[in-house]
Amino acid sequence: MRRKLFDFREGLSDIYYIWRTEFLSIFKDRGVIILFFLVPLLYPLLYAYLYNEEVVYESKMVIVDQDNSDLSRAYIRMIDASAGVQVVGVTTNVNEARQSLWNKEAYAIARIPKGFRKDIYQGKQTRVTFFSDLSSVLYYKNFMLTLNQAALDLGRAYRLNHDIDKTGQPALIQVQPVVNEDVSFFNPAGGYASFLLPVILILIIQQTMVMGVSMLAATKRERSLHRELIPLISDRHYRGPMRIVFGKSVAYIMVYAVVCVWVLLAVPAIFDLPRMAHLGELALFILPFLLACVFFSLFVSCFIFNREDSMLLIAFTSVIFVFLSGVTWPETAMPEIWRWVSFLIPSTPGARGMVALNTMGGGLEVVSNYHTILWMQAGGYLLFSSLGYAYLLRKQEKKLKDLDREI
Repeated sequence: MRRKLFDFREGLSDIYYIWRTEFLSIFKDRGVIILFFLVPLLYPLLYAYLYNEEVVYESKMVIVDQDNSDLSRAYIRMIDASAGVQVVGVTTNVNEARQSLWNKEAYAIARIPKGFRKDIYQGKQTRVTFFSDLSSVLYYKNFMLTLNQAALDLGRAYRLNHDIDKTGQPALIQVQPVVNEDVSFFNPAGGYASFLLPVILILIIQQTMVMGVSMLAATKRERSLHRELIPLISDRHYRGPMRIVFGKSVAYIMVYAVVCVWVLLAVPAIFDLPRMAHLGELALFILPFLLACVFFSLFVSCFIFNREDSMLLIAFTSVIFVFLSGVTWPETAMPEIWRWVSFLIPSTPGARGMVALNTMGGGLEVVSNYHTILWMQAGGYLLFSSLGYAYLLRKQEKKLKDLDREI
């Protein structure tokens, strides 16, 4: 009994020692300070500031009108009257319009072909060619929606003016038998910030943690004589994988608990982003996400040997994780293999759950599936990281025995 009590106290002492060592090492590394504090502080502000307007208005377009008819001019007026597009020039020369695109005076060209009016009057389908600068998806969205809506409105107006039924009444029922009213739930303005930022904020938490933890691990390897992650030869406190994992994880959780308050509460409040979740439910949801991120980071750090590797890892995976979140790219359109891969990453259930909680106003019962997956990820990566450190410990113990034999 005394032996067990002694082992328990010794274990707590080792966990405390590892936590204190890891916590202090965070503040001794400038790169880690930048990743743990500066990036989570500034990146959410930068993204939120850039997309705070939610939607883009008056995207500039040049029209090449090769028909120069009353219908083509009516079509141009409809485009220019929209909130999304501003027609900055009308020309008959494609090269002149292309020059405007190169000079950034406009971001798209629409070419109305010769015979536009004639084809419509003969009941034939006509074609408007559209060229866009794809450096901004927001501009492209405005141009596509506006051109399509203007074409529909023009066709409807033409039929109302020319198709008269036998009773002499306008063919309104034939043209538009059902009047649609578009109501967007949860994001009425169709804004980019409300749509994308919840995913970006979750990814900032995950990616900075993975990068920072990996950088700390790589630094220990680089400064070690035998490039070992665990200083078992010089420090006897690192004697058990669970002690190492728990000691390190407490240090990271303490730091990122504060980071989460800033990223998930303060930033949405500053920029008036949707925040419909109750604070208690949000905390209960974020807890397993934070644990999953910590243990995931510790597991990944077992395979990082150089500080630069962590930067390359994040540069390669960040965009992939955005798509795997299922928010920017629908889950139903993903191949089956990528759907399974996506649920190995904490940001996937984290992002989907945050959107359902904070943007859509669902309760914890609505996101119970994602909540369960996060707990499973936390448990799984706790096991994997412990196994990883157990393997490293065995290697270190073997080195110790070899050194004892040499002595």
